[in-house]
Amino acid sequence: MKPSASFFLFPLLLLLAIARPPVAAELTLAPGEPLDEARVRGLIEPRLDARFTDSRFAIEIFRPLLPLANAATVPTAIDVVDWRHDPRSGRFEARLLARLESGPQSRITVVGRAQELVPVPVPRQALARGTILTAELLEEAWLPVSRLREDTVLSGEDLIGRELRRSLRRGQPVRRGQVRWPRLVERGDVVTLVFDRPGLLLTALGRALEAGSRGQIIRLVNLDSERPLRGRVTGPRRVEIIASEAR
Repeated sequence: MKPSASFFLFPLLLLLAIARPPVAAELTLAPGEPLDEARVRGLIEPRLDARFTDSRFAIEIFRPLLPLANAATVPTAIDVVDWRHDPRSGRFEARLLARLESGPQSRITVVGRAQELVPVPVPRQALARGTILTAELLEEAWLPVSRLREDTVLSGEDLIGRELRRSLRRGQPVRRGQVRWPRLVERGDVVTLVFDRPGLLLTALGRALEAGSRGQIIRLVNLDSERPLRGRVTGPRRVEIIASEAR
């Protein structure tokens, strides 16, 4: 087999599912069967280590140009005898050994890039600051792990119901700091203060000195007594008092 004839004049971009068989020892080409991208993929794919459960790999093969013609008149066995892959850059180099049963053999060097892809929720369209995220506003995109930051949100369920703190472009991954639970209380709002203690439930009016989302603790002041308080936001303009503050 000679690494010469080529029918593809551009890099091959292959999306590969993570479900992969165990690393194969070798493959066998029938007499005259060319070495194409599917065969090379079968040798390379099992050797790629995924860091996430749901992953794919985008593979670009730079050289040789595939498929390679096979002039052998008998079956040809091909095996990977050396494999190197840098997960950060994605660059890989595989050395293949092609041999005939009668003894002749040749080596083929395959060079390319294999980048791990993961499904990430992204906006279907440009979204403005203050938008409350719904499932209809999001879609799944397969993006290279190398492009994602450590705080990128990987699950759409973690975004539903959140409010955007800044505008996002279509297809832009969402980071945790770019979303928050919607504010139920704004600074300056007149809110209902709830004093809930065993055997005692009282309500009063207060003014919020801080904005807050559900579950957040904010500072307030009682409108009647002007006493400073701290409370936990429980609903729209509703706060459960948890402590008094010294004047």
